[in-house]
Amino acid sequence: HYTDYSQYINSRDVTPIHNNLGVALAIKGEISEAIKSYSMALQLSPAFAEAHYNLGVALADEGKVVEAVNHYSKALDIKPEFARAHYEMGDALLKKGEMDKAIKHFLKALSLNIKPDSSNMYNNLGLALGKQGKLNDAIVYFYEALKIDPDYAEVHYNLGVAFSMQNKLKKAIAHYYEAIKINPNFEKARHNLQAVQNQN
Repeated sequence: HYTDYSQYINSRDVTPIHNNLGVALAIKGEISEAIKSYSMALQLSPAFAEAHYNLGVALADEGKVVEAVNHYSKALDIKPEFARAHYEMGDALLKKGEMDKAIKHFLKALSLNIKPDSSNMYNNLGLALGKQGKLNDAIVYFYEALKIDPDYAEVHYNLGVAFSMQNKLKKAIAHYYEAIKINPNFEKARHNLQAVQNQN
């Protein structure tokens, strides 16, 4: 006996299925296909915060930062305490050069006790503050990043840059050395180390 399930299938909320398929595709590196799945989820349910967030991440991976910001913003309109969306929004705004806004979103994410990638967040917060010339504040956050991940070469490099700008050359040299020890192919660190040693 044949039973027609099509009405049941059409009436079901398949939005999470499209979202989860997008996540699986993104993990496989199939970003353009992931974007299609997230977009389908949002066509079915425009107020699905997680799909807006995931679409933002995928768009950012493709370098479409303005579009990514738009979707993070929609995710946060729907779910204002969405810590990961605040973090990614901060990261995208940092790339856009909008430091004040980036700092605001990083601090909000930290206030929500975000745990994954918090070393990255402290590093990015330090970068945003450093670009505003707030070197002492930047240094505080770089050290917070190192408390979580002492072998984060990029953070040691960023500390080297910050201390160089403050003319604290011994500290700059120590952090450039540490960055190179962790990542021997870190050419920017080698270049800066040489420049600082010539000054010293």
